[in-house]
Parts: sequence; structure tokens; C-alpha cells
Amino acid sequence: MTIKPFIMMEYELLEAKGFVDYGKDKLEERFVNLIANDKILYSYIKVRVKYFVDEKGGEYFDTQEAIAEALNMDVKSARKSLSKFIEAGILVCEKKKFKNFLNWRYSKVNDLMLWKKDAKGEPVIFNGRTTKTPLQPKEKPIKSQVQNTVPDWLDDSDLPF
Repeated sequence: MTIKPFIMMEYELLEAKGFVDYGKDKLEERFVNLIANDKILYSYIKVRVKYFVDEKGGEYFDTQEAIAEALNMDVKSARKSLSKFIEAGILVCEKKKFKNFLNWRYSKVNDLMLWKKDAKGEPVIFNGRTTKTPLQPKEKPIKSQVQNTVPDWLDDSDLPF
């Protein structure tokens, strides 16, 4: 039996219309659209960086052509997706010289702040499994005033009957 590699992709990423770019030079957020190729490429690069950089302590330096071939997409599409993430600061990389050639070295993939459209067509930001508009403040957790009189080890509330 051979084990085939796979890429896990979060449901929120599949469901999202795009991500929010809070760039250093921008005074306000910018809603960037994502297409299927972008989502696949982001997930692929995230897994590769995690393995080669975080787990192995090395460098990740696939060529754009190798990335496109691995994902069965056009090189032009892969470049477009990569540049979208690099410009937004999601994908951290730099060019380094290796055997008289300059290669991109990918060192970090930041998390995306995802958004989708609400019923009115306005963008709303994901917050876990729910969405909030960008202007809503974070809600404070409500602390219960009820004291538990039964010790935790006697609590049988998780029994199926």
C-alpha cells in the first residue's frame, strides 16, 4: 500500500471570497479577491513551508515552474497568485543566489483574514465559524454568575442519557 500525499484546506478558505490586505503603506483595509487557483496555491505553499522551514529547519525554494507543475496550473497563473500573496505580505520570501542563479526562498506564510459577501453584497470578515463586519468591536465574553455546586468530577452532564 502506498501513501499518497494530500493537502488539507480549511472550509473557511473554500467558502471565502477573498482576504483582507492590511498592508503597511495602506491607511485602510483592502478586500482582495481569491480564485480557486489562489486558494490551492496558498494551501500548497503553506504546507511546503511548514515542512521544509518549520519542521526540517531548512529552506523552501521551489521554482515557480515547479510549483505550477505540481498544482497542474499554468506558470502565468501561479506567478499571478504568488505575487498577490507576496505584495500583501502573506508570503514572506526573498531572492538568494544559488549556483549563479537567483532563486526565491520562501520563509513564512502568514494567516489570511478571510471575508465573504453578506446578503446585501457587502464584505464581512470571518471570525471563526461566524462573520462580523470590519467595523464591529470584538465582543467581550459573558461571565456566568451561577456557581457550580457539584464538583467537576461528579458532574455527569456529558452522559448520553
